[in-house]
Amino acid sequence: MENFSDLANDFLQSFSCIQGYAGKFSPGISRLDVENFLGLSEDLLPEDFFLLYEWRNGYIDFRGDSNFNLESFAPFHFNTIEVVSMEKGWDWCKDNPPTYDGSEILPFVSGDSLFWGIIIGSDYGSDPHIVYVDETGEAILRYDSITTMLKTIVQCFQLGALYFDDGFIEKNNKLFAEILTKNNPKTLLKAVSKFEDNIDFYGSNLDNETYKNNISNLWNSLNILEYMRPPEIIERCKSRLIELQALSSQRAINACESLKEWIDKND
Repeated sequence: MENFSDLANDFLQSFSCIQGYAGKFSPGISRLDVENFLGLSEDLLPEDFFLLYEWRNGYIDFRGDSNFNLESFAPFHFNTIEVVSMEKGWDWCKDNPPTYDGSEILPFVSGDSLFWGIIIGSDYGSDPHIVYVDETGEAILRYDSITTMLKTIVQCFQLGALYFDDGFIEKNNKLFAEILTKNNPKTLLKAVSKFEDNIDFYGSNLDNETYKNNISNLWNSLNILEYMRPPEIIERCKSRLIELQALSSQRAINACESLKEWIDKND
């Protein structure tokens, strides 16, 4: 595995045009400090989470830079372990904290009502586990790991998929999709599998409870895939759209409108 500190330093270098940015990251802390602050055993978190905090203990201003820290395709700072510890209980939504497929999430990036987190207790060797949590509380899988996330961001800046324009981060959608997909094959596989399990039932006459679950799973997969834009998924959506256009139920009509909107946005 490539040297994590070198990768993390390359991440900081990507923001060298932002005066004082690197200096706002606190010095790293020990693995024991991480465990003590969070009250979580080592096996419940991925190895590169500890490597991240041994490298730096997060960004001093936990809201990051207001120009670019709340993007849904990548985070550009991470919280100090003190803030992570404070937010890990999701106190402001304790009755219904975000989960992913039933697993708890540890938020390590935050700004307003948006978060990035780690799926706690995953099989970190085989399962993708970095999620974006939107303002509705939906957790959307984005990256295989912290390492692949940093690698994706670094390569995107190096190759021009991400770039600064008047202090704001801009994105070349096609190039970003290629780099994101290449570096995060487990996330792609998970999303495609969920998509294929549900697309044929979209707009069908399933009973209400089953259909509600179908919609939730299908759109979660499409939300994951929106930045990857795999051509085969877009073509399958187009095929389903044609099938839906031949149906006259209100459910099919609604599904048709939503699917067409996703295709128009991502094709």
